Amino acid sequence: MNNFTLNHSDKKPNIAIIGAGLGGLIAAHQLTTSGAKVTIFEKDHHAGGRAQTVSRDGFHLNLGPHALYAGGEANKFLKSIGVTADGAIPQPKRSLATFEKELYDLPTTPASILGTKLMSVSEKFEFGQFMLSLETHDWNSAMSLSLEKYLETKIKSEHVRAVIKSFARLTTYGNNPTKISAGAVFEQIKIGLQGVYYLNDGWASIVSAIQTKLARDVEFRFESKVESIESTDDGVFVTVNGIKQQFDNAILAVPPKVIQKLAPSAIPSELVPKIIPSRAACLDVCLKKLTEPENEFAIGIDEPLYYSVHSTAAKLAPSGGAMIHLAYYLGEEEATHKHETRLLQLLDQLQPGWQNELVFKRFLPNMNASFGIPLAETNGSYAIPSPEVPHMKGVFIVGDYIGKGAMLVDQSAKNAIAAARQIVDAYNLENSSELQLTATPSL
Repeated sequence: MNNFTLNHSDKKPNIAIIGAGLGGLIAAHQLTTSGAKVTIFEKDHHAGGRAQTVSRDGFHLNLGPHALYAGGEANKFLKSIGVTADGAIPQPKRSLATFEKELYDLPTTPASILGTKLMSVSEKFEFGQFMLSLETHDWNSAMSLSLEKYLETKIKSEHVRAVIKSFARLTTYGNNPTKISAGAVFEQIKIGLQGVYYLNDGWASIVSAIQTKLARDVEFRFESKVESIESTDDGVFVTVNGIKQQFDNAILAVPPKVIQKLAPSAIPSELVPKIIPSRAACLDVCLKKLTEPENEFAIGIDEPLYYSVHSTAAKLAPSGGAMIHLAYYLGEEEATHKHETRLLQLLDQLQPGWQNELVFKRFLPNMNASFGIPLAETNGSYAIPSPEVPHMKGVFIVGDYIGKGAMLVDQSAKNAIAAARQIVDAYNLENSSELQLTATPSL
């Protein structure tokens, strides 16, 4: 339902953005380059959201493993505004798979598929055929099938199914094969095959770069407690720290549970159970040096495990040091704290004696990698179909749980651009060249 079609010629709108994560920052950039007045309210004392980075003893720690997809919407946006992803695409000396707690070469190239002892000859052939089909197959026909259902019907070998699921977990950061859309997963794997960037100094580097570009045009209101959002014919009223303020529009770039508190009618109650997050238990480890320098990357085949030395591709550690991220991808209702022991066992296996080199480690038992997944039951769409909020004139929501067509931060970027463009069009603002470059089809 389109409830925001008024023509406000010659008026420069006054926009409130709730949340200074990447989605909110991207929306702010697109609006200010078209002349809108933007105020960002953020409950924390800095921008970034889940893209924040902690610095300690010369190490830079993201909130669990983060990677910027080279071919994704977020990187396209950064390029369009002149921000370079300062880092590198990892090229591990050795990529490993764990199966029944044994290590094998991970099949990622034709040579490694042929050489690995992880699969039999017939399994290698079936897996190789699937990998070849990724680029050429039209995955729209698989959007309405869950990953589990697709693999059961199309892949004969149960072991090959497990290998494919491991790549699905790696690229989607999730572990919900019975509900996630197979077509959406395979499109995401295709994006992943183009490479990812590990970022120098962590993800705070791109947050800082965008924030710098916004400094002159956006009013940042940090440590602001937003209490409610109300849409009326006279505008959108945002109550902050007990004071009601009037705006022409509001963009809510916050998690769904926060939206339910600020504007209970913004998300229909029947959609709430379908907003299924991707979560992971994360172990971040800082070492003075690696004990096994060859072991730079590994994923689990029969367990939802992830291990990567991010500092081999990006400046995240002092000279000679190592910044390692490990994760256990969680199921929908899975408990969290129990997985630290398993991650430490994996670290023992890949970096024996790491305790002697330890500088710092932390365990994050329940990190949200994304707040939603593209569902098979909605033909590859997220539970919430578009950024525009029905029945709340002038209100939009932005995040990785809305719309269709991408995942993770790329979906947040896509929604942010779509919401900003709709506001720009409604007020007849002049589209900036950057907005034209990064605008995506309406969701």
